[in-house]
Amino acid sequence: MDHPPIDVLSRFVWRTASREENRRVVRHLLTLCPECAAAVRSIRPEPVDPAEYDAALDRFEEMARTLAGAGRAGWSATGGGPRWWMAG
Repeated sequence: MDHPPIDVLSRFVWRTASREENRRVVRHLLTLCPECAAAVRSIRPEPVDPAEYDAALDRFEEMARTLAGAGRAGWSATGGGPRWWMAG
């Protein structure tokens, strides 16, 4: 598995990574990599205030509604996200 370097993970945690680095880290973390998840926790061990995620989640929900309204395959207008993500 091709893990992001620790300096990229650190920039991701402290919000100084480039857009491409952010995408790479998110794609990798979505694989549920335990090593990188532990590395991220070690970089910023204190809990993150859930309010810090509100803007990102709002953008995601808006994008999901837009894509669902445009008839994009795989997106659910009622679930606010991709069907594969919402599947139980």
